[in-house]
Amino acid sequence: MKKFSPILLLFALCIMCNKSQIKKTDPIKSINKTKNIYTDKDSVKLKNSKAIVLAEYLYEEPGGKYSWTKIKIYKVLRNQTNIPITDSLSISYYSWKKGIPSKGIYKVYLTSYPFGSDTFNHLNQWMLLEGDGNVAVDKP
Repeated sequence: MKKFSPILLLFALCIMCNKSQIKKTDPIKSINKTKNIYTDKDSVKLKNSKAIVLAEYLYEEPGGKYSWTKIKIYKVLRNQTNIPITDSLSISYYSWKKGIPSKGIYKVYLTSYPFGSDTFNHLNQWMLLEGDGNVAVDKP
């Protein structure tokens, strides 16, 4: 039986331990981590919005502090109000922020107008979540 030097055994043991500690990136886990980030973002939008619709930009309407956009509704994904959502809506957003892009169908998160109010005004008007298309508008 051959005897190995203790230094050689220690060296081999260190190499084996280091190899087992090298972390390889698992693509599935990476995707799930990324997906969870978006899920968290979407859950905040979901919690704060009163309605979610698939919609398309039709045209701009006049406004001041708030810009108004007419949108065509393709599908109501969620409506937590007793206010019916028809085939088109006028929605507001802050005039210095982004609205709904003029081309394409988007998932739009809506809340009551004016922003921050728990109830709708007397006209039951809608507003983009946080008054900003960067927050309230996603590709479906």
